[in-house]
Amino acid sequence: MIAKYRDKVKTLETQIDSVIKEEEAEKTIARAEIEANKAIKMLEAKKLKKKNKKRAAIEQRDPNARVWFQTHKDRADGMKYYSIGARGRCRVSD
Repeated sequence: MIAKYRDKVKTLETQIDSVIKEEEAEKTIARAEIEANKAIKMLEAKKLKKKNKKRAAIEQRDPNARVWFQTHKDRADGMKYYSIGARGRCRVSD
């Protein structure tokens, strides 16, 4: 009777060892993912900080200055293209 259970324990022992190794591998992968996410967040924060520094520098020069998404030339071309009529309507010029 004892021999029967000893054999069962031996067969289960190899399975248990493999499960333990898999769990250790999963923990290692989880730690690596956490570190990767942390690095990504740090890089994004660094980019945002750099962007905010640039905006702050512009505001320091002229606090009333607007931040444009277009270049000066693009804005001028847009004003020519969408000329505003006497009634305040937009006219598209050809």
